[in-house]
Amino acid sequence: MTAPDRLFLVRHAEPAGQWGDVADPGLSANGRAQAAAAGAALQAHAPALVLCSPLARCRETAAGLIGALDAAPALRIEPKVAEIPVPDGIADRRAWLADTLVTPLDALDPAVLGWANAARATVEAAPAGSVICSHFVAINAVVALVGGARHLHAFDPAHASITVLGRSQGRLHIEALGAQATMRLT
Repeated sequence: MTAPDRLFLVRHAEPAGQWGDVADPGLSANGRAQAAAAGAALQAHAPALVLCSPLARCRETAAGLIGALDAAPALRIEPKVAEIPVPDGIADRRAWLADTLVTPLDALDPAVLGWANAARATVEAAPAGSVICSHFVAINAVVALVGGARHLHAFDPAHASITVLGRSQGRLHIEALGAQATMRLT
């Protein structure tokens, strides 16, 4: 019997600043502890690769996660799992995001849908057992596209939560959603 082909989507741990308020925050002290706990939770899976958004909160989550593992996996910075791109000229980023999350997929801005599809394709192409450190909306986009949701908001992953995707015959499926928390956009 072969080992299951699983991928682990880890939302970044608690940042020191909020999305829309701080351009690229690192982690809070609590976030650093959360990252280490996520690494401990993944220890049994012995990941060989961590794909990571280039943003500080994800890089610091990946570093804490890797530091908690007995065998350090390779780290690859992957811009395709970064935060959702906000179009130029958007004054209220939170309001734009709230609207975007509930817009039907077939009515999304083509650039946003292209970003979501690129994130999914990147996750789909990752080697078995990979950990992907990413963001609330990026993880939602992958889960929504894999699960056939109507819009990008599929669930509310908590900081440092671990969502498990399985892969069989090259197709992803959702095995377990990570711990959830209430998201506030205002």
